[in-house]
Amino acid sequence: MNEEHLRRRFARQRQLNPPSPDLGSRALASLPPRSRGHRWLRRLSPAAVIAGGFAVLIVTAMAITLTHGLPAQAPEPATIPSPRIGPVTGPSGLSGAAVAVDERRHEVLLFGGSRSRKATNETWVLAGGTWRQLHPALAPSPRVNASMAYDPVTRRLLLVGTYLPNGSGFLGGAMDSWSWDGTTWRQLHPTNDPDPDLYSAAVDAARHQVILHRGGAPLVATWTWDGTNWAQHPGAAGPAGFGGMSYDPLTGMVINVLFNPNGVDSSITWGWTGSTWREVTETQGLFTKGLLMAFDLPSHRLVAVNGPGCDAQGCSTETWLWDGRGWTRTAATHGPHNPGALVTDPASGSALLLGGPNQDDRYSQAWLWTGSDWARI
Repeated sequence: MNEEHLRRRFARQRQLNPPSPDLGSRALASLPPRSRGHRWLRRLSPAAVIAGGFAVLIVTAMAITLTHGLPAQAPEPATIPSPRIGPVTGPSGLSGAAVAVDERRHEVLLFGGSRSRKATNETWVLAGGTWRQLHPALAPSPRVNASMAYDPVTRRLLLVGTYLPNGSGFLGGAMDSWSWDGTTWRQLHPTNDPDPDLYSAAVDAARHQVILHRGGAPLVATWTWDGTNWAQHPGAAGPAGFGGMSYDPLTGMVINVLFNPNGVDSSITWGWTGSTWREVTETQGLFTKGLLMAFDLPSHRLVAVNGPGCDAQGCSTETWLWDGRGWTRTAATHGPHNPGALVTDPASGSALLLGGPNQDDRYSQAWLWTGSDWARI
């Protein structure tokens, strides 16, 4: 097949299949910006684009025919690995650990906690549906009920305090600050440190800070972290009580739900404005015992798990949704008997609930919020 024969064959192909007027421009638009910047490419007409394509096809077909005698078969499509099918099995026999999402690395990190009533300083990471125990070169001392949140300034996780082993219990308190860079822990040395106690922690995404709140009267306190130091807000210590805390994109505030000291069966939702706590609403039936909160991106709701509550039939949890104005109790019937942590799943954006079968095993199971109930994964 000589060159003249190729030209006649290509001309006939063009007569039978004339190019679309906008095909060249559509092909050019689909290229990366860097490729679109070449002047010679922009000067090509649609016909030239099509002509080049047919020429490449014809020459390739000739080479294959001469080499093998038969047209090449289309390659088989690549096999895509199946996604990991659960269940997701987490560290067993742990309670009182600190859990937070590393937003930079799209992972869930767990640190410390108690196993067989002994404090640990284990570091675990959940990524791609699999838990892995890490062994960093440096780590904080064993502790339970530490506070941890993502620091948007340094783009690292921030761990603070709290209870250290003291004899047979966990009475010794410490408020040392540590950061996690994805590989190891590093102790920080800020000028100010919060007083040792039990705190709720959350990232204030609107103000690029980490916020701590201690609700134990009379030592109520609010602290913020700016990436290098802690600052206390004496004039905005906040309400008393223990509950759950999480950032709410709907209101642009950190939402803090605490029990109502003047009500038997109600709680009060507070919002952090950046300088003070503002009462938002009161909710009947929403208890704050063991309250966990996280934002669910698919439903655009803040999800709260209340529990566990136990009666003669056993233990169960309640799930509530926040729409920016008030709380609504859902009809969810599934979930772990003993929740341990609630975060936003880095992969799906759904609320991810970690729990277990008893109070000493709170992270061995994983559940995703479907919009109406919890599904075990």
